[in-house]
Amino acid sequence: MKELIGMIIAIGFPLCGVAAIIYLAITGPRNRKQVDVEFFSAYVGALSQGKYAEAWSHYDADLQAQKPLPAFTAHYQNLVKAHGPLKSHAIYSARSTFAGPEGFTVDITLQFEQTGIHANYELVRDASGTLRVHNSGSRHGLYRRQGLPW
Repeated sequence: MKELIGMIIAIGFPLCGVAAIIYLAITGPRNRKQVDVEFFSAYVGALSQGKYAEAWSHYDADLQAQKPLPAFTAHYQNLVKAHGPLKSHAIYSARSTFAGPEGFTVDITLQFEQTGIHANYELVRDASGTLRVHNSGSRHGLYRRQGLPW
């Protein structure tokens, strides 16, 4: 019996690891493309054109209440002043969330003229099925320490 359990462990765990790697290799690029097409192209496009109200409209109601439009606008205007215009974005990972409505946790770099800023976004679907930002921020509260809203 011990030998059987040992064999199951010796074979089962590596197979689970391989299966997880294959799953991530397949879903990762698909998720990145999906969130880029459905959400980030329009969101970053609005930000780069200075259409802050349009970009802010991509937030869900909870986040809009936490980060009102004037604070959102000031945040991105401060970033543009410090780092130049927003030029592009690169999505590094988009992981599906398993709790609640379909959503994603996204790691992205917003590429400004002078630097790239790594940020994390939590996207959820609203009642109409549209992806909305439920939470966003940069690691370690770097920009909060500099006096920016988040």
